[in-house]
Amino acid sequence: MRHRRADVDEVLAYHRVLDRMDAHVYDAGHFLLETHAAECATLMRSFVLDNM
Repeated sequence: MRHRRADVDEVLAYHRVLDRMDAHVYDAGHFLLETHAAECATLMRSFVLDNM
């Protein structure tokens, strides 16, 4: 089964509904953490600290 690629329009729809949302969209597929682990970790850490 092929996985459906995330659509930027879906992300924008969340922005219209939610009062506050941070989104970072990468065209990286399933290997994002293997190729950009440090950048992802920085974004996730910031998100967690900002929402505690």
